[in-house]
Amino acid sequence: MDLVNNHNKKPSFSNMPSEMVIGSSITLTDNNGVLENYEVSDVKGATITKNGNNLTITATEVGNMSFKLVKLGNRYGEPVRLY
Repeated sequence: MDLVNNHNKKPSFSNMPSEMVIGSSITLTDNNGVLENYEVSDVKGATITKNGNNLTITATEVGNMSFKLVKLGNRYGEPVRLY
């Protein structure tokens, strides 16, 4: 039932820093517990690793950093066809 209840939930993080020093890291925990259903993409200005519901961000450049969290698709790899 968790799969159904969490279908529309998005990851949520507390204490997201507005500034970071190059080379410093911070680990954020998803308060909604759904990060494991997402992949990280389009990372700019940082390296990001995901471990379960934790996201570790390390600043690598001066300026803005950005990334996207993309929900993982159908676990079967292609649409399920019902006849």
